Amino acid sequence: MTFTRQHSTASVRIASVSIASLLAIALSGCGGDSSEADDTQLPPTVPPAVTPVDNSAPVANAGIDQTVMSAVVVTLDASGSSDADGDTLNYQWTFISLPDGSVAALNGASSANPSFSADIDGSYVIALTVSDGTDSSVDTVTVTAAATDTNNTPVANAGVDRGVTTGSSITLDGSASSDVDGDALTYSWTLDSVQVGSSASLNSAGTVSPEFTADTDGDYQVSLVVSDGSETSLADSVTISSTSSGTTPVSRSYAIVDTNQNQCYDSTSGGATSCIGNGYDADYSGNQPSYTLSDDGLIVTDNITGLIWQQSSDINGDGSLTSDDKLYQSDTVSYCENLTYGGRNDWRLPSIKESYSLIQFSGKDPSGYQGTDTSALTPFIDEIFDWAFGDLASGERIIDGQFASSTQYVSTTMNADATTFGVNFVDGRIKGYPSERLPFYVRCVSGNTDYGVNAFSDNGDLTVNDDATGLMWQQDDSDSVNWEDAVAQCEAATTASHTDWRLPDAKELQSIVDYSRSPDTHNQAAIDPIFNASSFNNEAGEDDWGFYWASSTHATYNDNGSSATYVSFGRALGYMNGNIMDVHGAGAQRSNNKTAVSSTPGAGSSTGVNGTFYYHGPQGDILRDNNKVRCVRDSEPSEDVVASEGYTLFSPMQSTDTYLIDQQTNTLHSWQSDYRPGLSVYLMESGELLRPGVINNKPTTFSGQTGGSAGVIEVLDWNSDVIWSTSLATDSYLSHHDVEVLPNGNILAIVWEAKTAEEALALGRTSVFDDTLWADAVYEICRAGEQSSCTDGEIVWRWSIWDHVVQDVDSSITQTYVTDIGEHTDKVDLNFFNGSGSADWTHVNSVDYDSATDQILISVHNFSEYWVIDHSGASQGIVSRVGNPSAHGGDGEQTLFVQHDAQFIESGTPGDGNILVFNNGANRPEGNYSSVDEFCFQGEDCTPGELVNSYSEGVSGEFYADHISGAQRLENGNTLVCEGTEGRLFEYNASHEVVWEYQYGSEIFKATHYRSDYSGLAELNE
Repeated sequence: MTFTRQHSTASVRIASVSIASLLAIALSGCGGDSSEADDTQLPPTVPPAVTPVDNSAPVANAGIDQTVMSAVVVTLDASGSSDADGDTLNYQWTFISLPDGSVAALNGASSANPSFSADIDGSYVIALTVSDGTDSSVDTVTVTAAATDTNNTPVANAGVDRGVTTGSSITLDGSASSDVDGDALTYSWTLDSVQVGSSASLNSAGTVSPEFTADTDGDYQVSLVVSDGSETSLADSVTISSTSSGTTPVSRSYAIVDTNQNQCYDSTSGGATSCIGNGYDADYSGNQPSYTLSDDGLIVTDNITGLIWQQSSDINGDGSLTSDDKLYQSDTVSYCENLTYGGRNDWRLPSIKESYSLIQFSGKDPSGYQGTDTSALTPFIDEIFDWAFGDLASGERIIDGQFASSTQYVSTTMNADATTFGVNFVDGRIKGYPSERLPFYVRCVSGNTDYGVNAFSDNGDLTVNDDATGLMWQQDDSDSVNWEDAVAQCEAATTASHTDWRLPDAKELQSIVDYSRSPDTHNQAAIDPIFNASSFNNEAGEDDWGFYWASSTHATYNDNGSSATYVSFGRALGYMNGNIMDVHGAGAQRSNNKTAVSSTPGAGSSTGVNGTFYYHGPQGDILRDNNKVRCVRDSEPSEDVVASEGYTLFSPMQSTDTYLIDQQTNTLHSWQSDYRPGLSVYLMESGELLRPGVINNKPTTFSGQTGGSAGVIEVLDWNSDVIWSTSLATDSYLSHHDVEVLPNGNILAIVWEAKTAEEALALGRTSVFDDTLWADAVYEICRAGEQSSCTDGEIVWRWSIWDHVVQDVDSSITQTYVTDIGEHTDKVDLNFFNGSGSADWTHVNSVDYDSATDQILISVHNFSEYWVIDHSGASQGIVSRVGNPSAHGGDGEQTLFVQHDAQFIESGTPGDGNILVFNNGANRPEGNYSSVDEFCFQGEDCTPGELVNSYSEGVSGEFYADHISGAQRLENGNTLVCEGTEGRLFEYNASHEVVWEYQYGSEIFKATHYRSDYSGLAELNE
């Protein structure tokens, strides 16, 4: 219900509704008589306000009619509503009619996405009113609930892969499993594969969180199925990798698998020769290929990349791979997305980088082979996979073994053809193929969606790091005379004083291709601009970028190794029908002679703008001796690339458990509660766990609130016994989000205080879109003990937003009226509307305390600000505020965007005296991305409120959590980050290098780090 106010001396925006054909009920201003519609009527109407002639009325869109099962929760959607003027819209949903006997109630009726339970069969008609503050409109939607015997299959979620130390106990977590019907689930875990010599077995395999001990180095694969009593889910699996090294390496989301080339060749004769450390591919050993085949033979897990593959591409299931199993590009994506196979339904068509991860240069190119017996030919893929040559019986060539990828060339090839990149595991190449003129084999993939995403950083010394692969690259390129010269250049390179450079193998080199760029579309090489790529005038006289040598030999079927691979970062030119053209696309991987292309068997020649050039093959691939060179080395941690010692505490949002893990991600201790977290959790110096909890039955006033609510605060001992508890849940107030322990042992808690619509309007609020408006407050709760003589559970101090509100719309309300909001930055603008104008007005989500100043820091989410207030007295307003000048009538740039977890950086820690904030970054002008921001607070060398340090990946990066999350500065200068929506914890150093990472897999509100000598860990250290 929308409450508005009218006053003779004030100009007030009034929400209005026009539904005269259905209902005409007038609601008077506050204090007058009113006539309210019952639950089956349309929203009340008020006389329309005087509408400026240039205002366009908004258009309500309540979504499409739905048919659902009885007893399910229905979510409505107003996102299709619009306003031609771009005004912010306010939403109000009301039931028009309900089935007889229904007691359905709308939760979040003033939001864009309210919900209700369709408690009995029948039709539910709901009206949506949208208002821009001047005009409004209405739309309706009908939801029909019907009883059905149909049961939806539950979905198992076994969690994410992780690494541990051998000998440690592992706790698995299936709490992210789900059932859309809301049925209770039972769990069944199976330890599918263990290492030779391991005696590992699951304890409590029928629970949500079983355990086992990783007693041997290697990988342990565990699968989970869940049942709702009627249906059993498909299996989901998780891999636990155990090492005895005592350390956990930085996770590489884009680990490069070795090419598996272990034979060296003479560059001139092509004959096999011994490897003597010349710098060839076979002289170096990387991440060796490692695969696990599922027990049913359907799925292959790549133990290096984390990618999960179909074992076979036999689409029609007839037991053999032929041309009948190929699809055109337009069908490949949908095939994978709709595939249910091997107990999984999360398949996708692989990108070209994902597909190329499977290539192995132990294969031999059969191009030119004239026989039909293929038994002696060696493919460019591991034998664990099902694969095939071209289908000779259907007229294909033996080399027609291309596999589709989801990567489309951003330009065109040949005759302006739309082009798809594919990997050919028969001839060992990446080429661009005409998307709809040539069919492909298909091998779908799942898992590790970050594979192929680079994380480049400029080291400032002519080198570039890629944290995703763990490789360091020369920023500049160079020319070569031939392949041997390229190898020698890298072996002798000393860039940035490093002496261990090498010529990259084909897979390393392909990892830095940027397939979103091309010469034709971007006038640059297909590489990130962080690199310097030299251009030249190509054979056709165009500005172009080069082919780059790789160290991998491209051997033929008769074991001749006189050719080497290269990757084209410019146009992959060919000479066809007398024309020079891009035949395979920038990003193709091909090969040519190592020392003299003129001696290539079967090569042709022609004359271009630069003289004679040579070409070879069906598409006339142009050959070059002097390909470009860019050297590589393994990046090494700098001296400060070290994770902090100690332990990390967190409580998953959908679990009642709390975990303490070490830097090897081993679970060292856990606590169990009757409540899910509400939302933070802390280990006190006494060794006791301070943990707010989410109560099951919230007071009626707050029944529609789910985001951050709590209601109870508990203290648990080391054995999970509750030794102190207090309730903060009445119809007048409800605790939420965060707590903070004071030096005297008392506890600060964030609390919503419920105010009625009449109270809000009486103070000058122009409208209230729910029956209530919640004002955030901070309560100090007594925890009686040696340091505190107050009454246990008593509220001994209170600071409330409600005591510090002002407004500038009604001068007759002298209690709150001011002429200029901007002159009262210590006050709170009662009419600062944000979003839908829901009851949860300010949404404070964190509280912290600084004993040196006796000040409290709170994060005010809906104002996109943090505020500092004094603890010495409750009468003073806001001492300082940072983040969003528009929230208090000011000008200037907004720096915070719906942030979380504002913290004082602790004394003795780098940044001491400043404030650290997890800036979620939703609705930034330049695009959504998260950052961890450090602001000057009381420093001598900076201006209060100044942004002095920021970690982010920018708009183009993957680091973005639109809600929850947090950050903490550590004593060694590192920063612990909780990317809460991803369940990801990581630590970065002062150079913004990620030095530690842990992936839990489901949402975490925040995490807290404790040193190993922290007094609260005495029980652990005994």
